Amino acid sequence: MEGRVYNCSWEKAGNRFKVWLTAEPKLGAEADSFSEADEKLWSVLCDRFVDGENFREYEPPPPASKNDEGYLADGLVTLVGNSAAERIGPVKPLFTNGLCKECGAGLGERTDAVLEVGFIESGFDSTFIIRSGLSFYLYSEDFLSLLKPDELARFVWRSVRRNKGARKAFYECVGLEAVPFVAIRNQAFSGWECGECGHRVYGISRKGFSFSQAVSSANLNQPILSCFPVGPRFGAQVCATRDRWLQIRGRPGTRGIVPGPLGVVRPSEADSSPPLSKRFLNKEGHRVSNH
Repeated sequence: MEGRVYNCSWEKAGNRFKVWLTAEPKLGAEADSFSEADEKLWSVLCDRFVDGENFREYEPPPPASKNDEGYLADGLVTLVGNSAAERIGPVKPLFTNGLCKECGAGLGERTDAVLEVGFIESGFDSTFIIRSGLSFYLYSEDFLSLLKPDELARFVWRSVRRNKGARKAFYECVGLEAVPFVAIRNQAFSGWECGECGHRVYGISRKGFSFSQAVSSANLNQPILSCFPVGPRFGAQVCATRDRWLQIRGRPGTRGIVPGPLGVVRPSEADSSPPLSKRFLNKEGHRVSNH
């Protein structure tokens, strides 16, 4: 099975960084920078476990780069499975006005139609389905059992229909009041806007930062909630504080889940509507399903 999450640790000894697999410290690597050492450890784990998509989760967290400083102080992480699911059912009935003919984004409100999902790889308690203008993030019944009642109540959990014989129930994550993503003003980002329906997709440039998504501190509860939805209302992800993640990490219900760092931006730096180039994906020859 590829895409497994491996618990790792690190230290800096002199001018060298050492990294290793927590369960087998002999499986390690070192280099002049943390990123180089981490890349070497990826290769070690790839050879040892035949897993070319391995994800290394470090505790303590990796050292912050100069660009990251100030943005990761709140210790927020998104929790998403490291494996994609197969979609087999139609998407158009999921939205009151169907789908955009150019980008495939959902139009209107979410209907009561059930998302039909095919193969979900065993060993993962979260998975996702991403297409050009749509994204769905799914979580298992075992993961939901780890959340407290007040945490569960911040989401709408829609049961998905799986293939016959599937033993574990999965739920589509919908945010009641999801904290929206933002760009960082005057910093590099990537994305596009549909020239037909105006659907927008963007993220933080990975060339400058270790995180690809960020939120504005103005949109966060104070004190920060232990677990809450982030992203678009339809296509929301689970976000948690690192302390909350460490409380449940390793328990049944967390298999294959990757904690991705989430940046927190000061209101003066937060750009909720960055300028994006318009795209007509269907006309440009991209395969956009409207089913």
